[in-house]
Amino acid sequence: MSKARWLLVLLVVGALAVALKFVASEPAPVETVQESKPPDLQLVAFDPWAAAAIVVEDETGVRLRLVRTAPPESRAATPAQDAAADELALAAWELAAPITAPADSLRVAEAVLALSDLRAFRRLDTADEDIDAAAFGLDPPRLRLEIHLDAPDAGPIVLLIGEPTPVMVGDYPTYYVRLPGSDEVFAAGGPGLALADAAPQDLMPRASLENDAPADGDVHD
Repeated sequence: MSKARWLLVLLVVGALAVALKFVASEPAPVETVQESKPPDLQLVAFDPWAAAAIVVEDETGVRLRLVRTAPPESRAATPAQDAAADELALAAWELAAPITAPADSLRVAEAVLALSDLRAFRRLDTADEDIDAAAFGLDPPRLRLEIHLDAPDAGPIVLLIGEPTPVMVGDYPTYYVRLPGSDEVFAAGGPGLALADAAPQDLMPRASLENDAPADGDVHD
């Protein structure tokens, strides 16, 4: 056999040996080949049955205060979302600021349920390490939302709300938000955050609005 053929045989044998070594080696750890788990973007979590008041403030003071005036009459053990809203609606809520009036308990119940498990749909990432919170209406925050609970020693749960984002989630606007003491900025929405820019009339029962409407007819001086 010629010298060239011997060289070719040696190269082939060497390549096979290297391939067999890789095949026989232990597999890589699962963690190195498994997709990373998506981050948990939960912002707020509390027992919706313990909610006693919801307050929205801006730089001038309180712009909206909802107060539970009576506890729910019953509580399902593991209710579905719609059933839970119906149960929570049995509680009596009222507007305490900027006016005093009955509140639409079902709408408030939906808002409380949404806030009790509020999750962001996106966390803002930029090329820079620091995010300019002022560009999102968060330095200072445009609004401050507080959830007050029945627990006597528990302070309010606070969420800082900035400008609306260009995105709608269903029928609800979304906002840039952050938690106190954190530099992270998130985008979140839903019926709970819709309270941020809600007018008092939006939260009143339809019957109350109809009773307050002026009667039809001619207007005389």
